[in-house]
Amino acid sequence: MTRPQRPYVDPPRKSAMPVVWLMLIIVVLAILAALWNLLQ
Repeated sequence: MTRPQRPYVDPPRKSAMPVVWLMLIIVVLAILAALWNLLQ
């Protein structure tokens, strides 16, 4: 039995990196906001 191979498309890293940085910034801001609310 031979599996049908999916066409694997390698996403370009240069266009994918800003998305990763944006996600990291959002997570950091969320953590800082939670800590700020806990401290006050």
